[in-house]
Amino acid sequence: MRHIIGKIRWHPGVAWLPLLAMFVTLASCGEPAADNASAAPAEKPIASKTQAPMSAEKEVAKLLDLENRQMAIKKSFEAGKKDAKVSAEYLKATLELAKETMTSLALSSKEKYPKALRLYREVLEEDPDNPEALKWKNEIETIYKSMGRPIPK
Repeated sequence: MRHIIGKIRWHPGVAWLPLLAMFVTLASCGEPAADNASAAPAEKPIASKTQAPMSAEKEVAKLLDLENRQMAIKKSFEAGKKDAKVSAEYLKATLELAKETMTSLALSSKEKYPKALRLYREVLEEDPDNPEALKWKNEIETIYKSMGRPIPK
């Protein structure tokens, strides 16, 4: 890249900054991304090579189905908290809805992360040691803190 930039004549009347930005962008296209060793591995790919990406309508329909299922189980759970089977179903449905909400491409960041955080907190109210809920709750809160934004309640 230096050999290209060295051959460019820098005239005061020429808008060279956009050209420089273009060269930097093109030069970095082939470089590997930053070290992601600390990033958590994806548990489930959004779309594999053999699977076409889900349309926004189908994704919204899936989220609505999961939400309706979770709400129905939640009603049963609240009616009889002592039942271990219903409690396990409620936690599983809430975790599934939180995960799908958080990874949804149909929802904006302003919609999905606060909702997923609320769902992970619901799980932690009933099971304070749930590793998945703890992991993702902390991850979302860390992201909000790193951006200097208030953590949703």
